[in-house]
Amino acid sequence: MLLPRPFDVRECQHKGRGIYAVVPIEAGALIESAPVLVLSAQDRAMVAETRLRHYYFHWSGDEDGEWSAALALGHISLCNHAREPNAAFVVRRDEERIDLLARSDIAPGEEITIDYDCDLWFDIHE
Repeated sequence: MLLPRPFDVRECQHKGRGIYAVVPIEAGALIESAPVLVLSAQDRAMVAETRLRHYYFHWSGDEDGEWSAALALGHISLCNHAREPNAAFVVRRDEERIDLLARSDIAPGEEITIDYDCDLWFDIHE
């Protein structure tokens, strides 16, 4: 039996798709835990030339500026950026997964957002 998700995917104006709470989510709650596909620095460079370039997470780097990435195999990659996000992602390298945690209470219908923690490549529409 498939357990219900606490969110669904919706289109959002100016942002494409995003994830929205469908039930109340309490601060500190684990919203999703997604396994990742780790991309080597070489693979990441190739993926950076595709549509996936906006959906992966920084994974690890070295002193030469080479860095690997991870593609979350869940819905976390669909979280949109916010200056004051209501969720945060936690990278779990040893387990090859990324957790999405609520930073504050999230009401049904509210978009679940994260801080991308990088230089943004788009204008913010909040």
